[in-house]
Amino acid sequence: MDQQAEGNPQLHTRTPQFDLESWVAGLAHAIAADIERQTARHGLTVSEFTLLRAFIEKQERTFSQLAEALPIEREGLAHMVGTLVDRGLLQRRASDPRAMLLSLTRRGRYLAWRLHTRMQTEHSGLLEGVSDEELATLSAVVARIVENHTALEQSRLP
Repeated sequence: MDQQAEGNPQLHTRTPQFDLESWVAGLAHAIAADIERQTARHGLTVSEFTLLRAFIEKQERTFSQLAEALPIEREGLAHMVGTLVDRGLLQRRASDPRAMLLSLTRRGRYLAWRLHTRMQTEHSGLLEGVSDEELATLSAVVARIVENHTALEQSRLP
């Protein structure tokens, strides 16, 4: 055992069956595999679908709003927006010379909703047999882990 683990009693508080990395990786894989399969059928990447789905909750966005809302580097986002405009799924509209508004085309809206609905069905299948109480517990645990992560990240700032 390394010296850091020996000197930290908190590292000894979990049983060998507890493996957060494996749990998260397994869950992420199950969800990502479904999303990849569904989006590939329509010639989209997962990131492109994520971008299209962002317009379901808000019909128009500026590039800056998209960049803030999505975990995609600005350069990659700019390329993706261009690709989706070229494919006729997104449209650009200038409301003011400094801000280009983006929105789904009719075809983009249909595809985004179709995929979103299909994903909801897939996710329902993943949750088959999971009770509302279990989902509430999972939600609370995940929220706590995310809060802990945020606190750890903030404590590491210079």
